[in-house]
Amino acid sequence: MKELRELSETHAHFLRQPYGSFYSMDSLDLQIIEEVRKRGPSNIAEISRVLNVAPSTVSRRLEKMAASLKLRILTNLAYHKIGIRRTIVEIEPEAGGEGELMERVSSLSYWFQSYRILGSLGYLVGFKIPYAFHNAYESMLNSLKEKYGVKRLSVHPLGEIIGVGPCFKNYDAEAKRWRINWNDIRRSLTESSPIILDDPPGYSMEADSLDVQIMLILESDAQTSMSEIARITGVSVPTVSNRIKKLTANGLILGYVANILPFPFEDSRLLQLIVEFPGETEMQTFASGLLQTPFLLSFQKEIMKLTLFARLYLSNREYPSLSDLLRSLVRDGFLKGFSVVELDMTSEQSRKIPVGLLDSKGQWQFG
Repeated sequence: MKELRELSETHAHFLRQPYGSFYSMDSLDLQIIEEVRKRGPSNIAEISRVLNVAPSTVSRRLEKMAASLKLRILTNLAYHKIGIRRTIVEIEPEAGGEGELMERVSSLSYWFQSYRILGSLGYLVGFKIPYAFHNAYESMLNSLKEKYGVKRLSVHPLGEIIGVGPCFKNYDAEAKRWRINWNDIRRSLTESSPIILDDPPGYSMEADSLDVQIMLILESDAQTSMSEIARITGVSVPTVSNRIKKLTANGLILGYVANILPFPFEDSRLLQLIVEFPGETEMQTFASGLLQTPFLLSFQKEIMKLTLFARLYLSNREYPSLSDLLRSLVRDGFLKGFSVVELDMTSEQSRKIPVGLLDSKGQWQFG
């Protein structure tokens, strides 16, 4: 209670709300987010028709949620269709070697995100590596072990991202609170209808440099207007519109993600959960159940393995229940094993893959 009294009145008010910032949302806000996930943020007229509200209401509420809840709408891309394999690298340097090592890692061309792992000297670094030289890149990363005194370095090639943000079915918009029942979550994770989780069928380049440039703009902000994309890329608005339609029809644009945090920042934790399964059915069932939880941000299957990498955002009060549930699933044989690390949200660094790495022939350059 002493710490709470020392907080500013603004923060104290924020923490008293049931599960934080969602207290300002009503059922229409939730419906708008769900429709944006299905149709994309550029289809305001269609969303307003489905929800039977004015287009201005949809736009105004999206702006409000962006300002008060930091809502961002992202585009999920099929990177394997532009010749790129997603990869996560776990790095733990020796004491004292952290700065030089991470400076070298950040100098590589194809990293896009990094987090410091709390409770250790480790880092979790995301890469988007052209498949044509993925093996060479992995060898280069492994060579860092001796040169920089790395205690542990593991490379995990992953499939495409699955997940559109937290599921709202357990949020009571009238009571302004989440209603989380861990028995229900256990049933979802162990009894849901399995979903198909296949490794990418190949890594061919199915886009030109203009397509890739448009994709990368939309990936970080799906609400970027076509006129702004046209200005950045130097082409006409109709050209941008036609390219986006083609990219969607050909499966290079997979869908849209509502990047919103369901629990208050100062009372929550960002987790990287790695789960191993005894069989494909267990993995596909668990993945299906994850999509129904309020704490899932996204997950990916590790290539050629029965392993899922899931990014979770969870209230501190719920973390012990998650841990107990996972342990019980291991004891019951439904999971082969799991590990969880907490990521330092304040340490995040991210960037787009530079489109300049594509040469004049539309091939990725090594770097």
